[in-house]
Amino acid sequence: IRDGAKAVDCPEPAFDAGNFVTVTFRPNPEVRQAAGGQQGSTPQVTPEATGQAREGTPEVTPEVTPEVTPEVAPEVAPEVAPEVRVVAALRGEMTARDLRAALRLSDEKHFRTQYLFPAMRAGLIEMTIPDKPRSRLQRYRLTAAGLACARGVGDTMGVEKETA
Repeated sequence: IRDGAKAVDCPEPAFDAGNFVTVTFRPNPEVRQAAGGQQGSTPQVTPEATGQAREGTPEVTPEVTPEVTPEVAPEVAPEVAPEVRVVAALRGEMTARDLRAALRLSDEKHFRTQYLFPAMRAGLIEMTIPDKPRSRLQRYRLTAAGLACARGVGDTMGVEKETA
């Protein structure tokens, strides 16, 4: 590494060995100065411009400024608990796949961990075959508590509804 830096007329790199090894390369001062004067080059923050000049220590990297990101527009609909969305989407007895499609969710694991299981733990839905949770015939239906919740939810959850 040292020989490579010397071959391109750069100062010797600085090595720091703690829990891991860090190597800091410094550019050739003449090349850096020439690049700063060329048209179309990326402007650099110099020690003189920031008032942080130190004797004999060239500034290698400019100060990092936080990236400015635009705010995301707030959703029009208020945030609704996933369990309530499951209750609003469930019609009769449905397979997990049909329920996930009604909620417009594509990730099966996310659906199970964030929607299906919390609704079951809350006692809002139940399995039609509780003794065989992995059965290909498994379906889910509302419990009495789920039916009561569904009456209070109405049709404002933004899920696909079956038309009769």
